[in-house]
Amino acid sequence: MRAIVAALLLAASSQAVAKDPTIERAWIREAPPGAPAMAGFMAIEGGSRDTEIVGAHSADFGRVEIHEMLEEGGVMKMRPIERLEVPAGARLTLAPGAEHLMLFEAKRPLAAGDMVTITFELSKGDPVDVEFAVAKGAPGKQGDHAHHGH
Repeated sequence: MRAIVAALLLAASSQAVAKDPTIERAWIREAPPGAPAMAGFMAIEGGSRDTEIVGAHSADFGRVEIHEMLEEGGVMKMRPIERLEVPAGARLTLAPGAEHLMLFEAKRPLAAGDMVTITFELSKGDPVDVEFAVAKGAPGKQGDHAHHGH
């Protein structure tokens, strides 16, 4: 009996240790009507293990890409990347002028105050749905939208 109780406690404690990444301050910069693309930003708090975001999609956009900014010959350029590494326990910020999301082919007009769900595909684990607020600029601490899907 003690062996069974000990095994159950061990199993419960190992499951409680695993922590998924959480996403905070998820927002999309409002763009003029008819703009070919919009940009999305967020802060990712790494979970208990290294995680890789290997893709994203949304019912509100035809295509979602992860992009990085890099300097080539003194000129800043943007290019898509295949994956975004989130080290365990680290904080990664997708921000203007740095790594960010590019959202193409909006399927409906989006303005400040609208909400959009983006689903992130992880290399390990279930997809994660995140609610993004469309805003004219980055939300402040009081306006954080900390939405984490399971």
